[in-house]
Formats: sequence, structure tokens, C-alpha cells
Amino acid sequence: MSSIDDVQEFSIFLKQSKYHSRCRLCGANIRVGEPCFWRKTEEGGVACSVCVTGESPADRVIPPGPQGEWYKLIRFLRDSVLVGSASELMTPEAIAGCQVSSFTQALGDNANQVAINGFGADRARQRLKRRDDGPMSLGWPVLSFINNTGERKCAPIFVATITVELTEGDEVVLTRESSFALNPALMASDGIGQAIADRIEILGDDISESVANEVIEQVSKDFDIPLEGFDFEETEIGENISDGIFNTATLVAGDSGATTNLLRELEELMDRTDWTETAAGSLVTGSAKQIAVGNIAIPPIAPLPVNHSQERILAKCANSNVTVVTGPPGTGKSQVVVDLVANAWVHNQTILVTSTNNAAVDVATNRANDIAKGLLLRTGNKSAREALPDIVTQLVTAKQPVDMATTSLIEANLIRAHKARAEFYEALRKVAEFENLQNEGVQTEERLLGAVHEFGSLSVADDDVAPLLLATQKIAKARFLQGFRWRR
Repeated sequence: MSSIDDVQEFSIFLKQSKYHSRCRLCGANIRVGEPCFWRKTEEGGVACSVCVTGESPADRVIPPGPQGEWYKLIRFLRDSVLVGSASELMTPEAIAGCQVSSFTQALGDNANQVAINGFGADRARQRLKRRDDGPMSLGWPVLSFINNTGERKCAPIFVATITVELTEGDEVVLTRESSFALNPALMASDGIGQAIADRIEILGDDISESVANEVIEQVSKDFDIPLEGFDFEETEIGENISDGIFNTATLVAGDSGATTNLLRELEELMDRTDWTETAAGSLVTGSAKQIAVGNIAIPPIAPLPVNHSQERILAKCANSNVTVVTGPPGTGKSQVVVDLVANAWVHNQTILVTSTNNAAVDVATNRANDIAKGLLLRTGNKSAREALPDIVTQLVTAKQPVDMATTSLIEANLIRAHKARAEFYEALRKVAEFENLQNEGVQTEERLLGAVHEFGSLSVADDDVAPLLLATQKIAKARFLQGFRWRR
């Protein structure tokens, strides 16, 4: 609890905060554009209106038009990051600390303002009092199993996005914002957790309560896992538990330190107005602006071999702010990523490669650096960040002086090769055209000969003379081109 002296230090009123920050007294979020109080001391910092005046700021109003659509887009991304960061395997002790009781009504597909209790509700109450109003995830039921390293892990099988509120009586109530979906933590787990995820992943992310109950019963039979507490309204998980599927629910928020800065940045982005010139802006306006490409004289390159569809992707990415590429595993998406990195370097651009999967980033980094050391630098996780200074030092030490004459010669050769390649493809197109003419002529000749043999002699009307002459000319042209092609 902050003292009166602490509160009095924050004496300078700011009508609108320029940055997203936290109250130095209670830790509550202070959003961009929200009133706050600043202290003119060495420590600095701001305090929220609740701590200084006892009055809560007005709720954020979603602006109309495109700015409102931008706000909703970024809020959806923030909610996805928050819920995704909450999806991880837990120890029995950790999951016991976020269990909720009286949750049966919350499992309903249209659950609205359902009161809950338990440790999970207590944590939600603390978050709300800090004005952390981000979504949380409701998980149910909880699977307990031993992973491949011999550790006991727990995780809800299904999760749903919810919002929580406090009533006037300090009671926590939740409202469902989505249907149940398979918990991402199970898909990334091992052992029986992953096996169960593989079995029910086909259900997608729109699972009703009735379907979830049927799936749980079937999973219990197929994997010989006991159901615990389903004969009653609910059960609790203790420290000494065995394998099983437990009829208990959890309430989890994404409080991981790894996502804290990202969530703050997304909160700030919600109120930004300079988004119209960004690539993400096209997701709101529906029209992607053409981007300026540095060194446009140099054509696209592909250090790693590409097929026709991959080449079209490279060309599309060079001229569009947003390009979506999809494909099953093994279709060359990582290969395209590496070629995009190489193209960015050739055209004097920077590029950022991101993924929710560490292995995917490692593959792209390794393949890029097989082409040229330092073409793509790995960061992100702790081990990569710690290794980065040494990698940069080695690259700087091994740097060779750039010979501009050699560089110009390489660029000129690349342009000539690209032009020759285009001419070659044009020649192939013409060959295909000639072959089509030949096939068409042969088919016409066969039809005419067939008619002659069938009727013996032909009587041709005046109106049919011109089409017949045209067909004859096509046949003659096809035969001539065929002979010319082979003589070459």
C-alpha cells in the first residue's frame, strides 16, 4: 500500500499519457491517451487517477470508421498473444493455484455473467483491481500425465477465451467469448498428451460443450485413462495425483515475462493513427499499396532452387505490402523464406523473420547462412541473444573490402542472365504455340479426309469455301513450321 507522501509526489496532471506505462503505486495499466499524474523527481514515473484522486478514468471508447477497425484488429492480436502465452503445460502445484470452483454453468456455450470461486477467481480479482482487463482462458477438463522426461504435467484439454468482471459485491463473474478449442499446449507436448491432441485436432476450434463431453469419454476409452470426478459436479487436483482426466476447470492469464513487452506495444498500437502507411493497414482498408523497392534494376534472385509457383511468390512479395503463402509441410515454404531474405539483401532492404516455432526460425537461419555467413542473424530466445555478440564480432573481423567494380560486373551479369532467361521462356512459349497449330491442323486434316472417304465426293457451298481455305492455310503453315523447327 502506498503512503500519502508517495501519492503527493505525483502532483503534475497530464491530460493524456503519450506512452503506454504502468502506475508506480499500484501497477495498473495506463494506456496511451489516458489521464495520469507525473512526479518531477529523479525516480520519475507516473501514477494512475485511481491512486491519486480515487476516481477511475472513463472507459476507452472505440472510435468509428477505419480507426475503430484498426483498434479491433490490434485488440484481437493482443488477445491471441495473451491467451496463447497462457497455454503451457503446468505442474500439479501450479495448476492447483489456478483452479476454479462452481464452474459448471461456465461450460455452457452461451455462458454469461457466471459467478466463479476458487484460487483462479482470486487471481482474476487481483488482476481486475490492477485494471488488467485483458482476456483470460477457461480450461477444462484437466489431463494429468507423465511426459517423456518422467515429469508429471497437467494441462486443460480444451480452452476458451473469456472476459471477467467484478460485481459490486466483489464477486468474479465470467462471460464466454469463444467456443472450446483444443489446448495448444497439448499439441506442443509429448507422450500421451500429444497423442490425444493428434486424435482430436481434427475437431477444429469450434467445439460445443456436448461434443467436448463425448470426446472426453471416447479419449478415456481409447487411451485407457480414468475419468475422475465426472460422477459429481466437479473435483480438485492436489499435489499427489495420478494419471487421469479430472473434472476441474482453470482460469489462466498470460503473465509470462516473455510477452509483457509485446503486450504493452500492442496496447500502444491500438491508439496509433499512423498505421495507414504500414503493411498492416491494408488489412483494414482492403487495398495494399505498392512498396518502393531499392535498386529496382536488379531482378529477383533465388539462391535456392524454386519452381514456378515459388518464383511467383518472390515476385509478389517484391511489390506487395502483404502476401499470404500457405502450403502443407514439405512444399518449400522455408526455401521461399530464405530466398526472400537473399532478395532483401540484394535490394538493400532489411528483413525480419519471425515465427511462433523456434525450430522454423532455426531452419531458416541455418539455410540462409549456408548461402552467406551473416545473411540472417538469429535472436529471440536467451541462448541466441547471448551468442549474437560473438557472431557479429566474427563477421566484422572477417569483413572484406568491397570492390565496387566487381559488384557492378556481378549486377550487370545478373541482369543479362535474367534477360536471356526471359527470352528463352518466350521462345518456349512460341514453340508451344507452333505445336498447338500443328495439332489443330492435323485434327482438321483428319476430319476432312474422313468426310471424303465417307461420302466419296463433296459438294461445297459458296459460304463454306472461305472457312475451308482458312483451314488449309493453317495446315500448310503448321507443316512448314514443323519442318523449319527440325531443320534448325
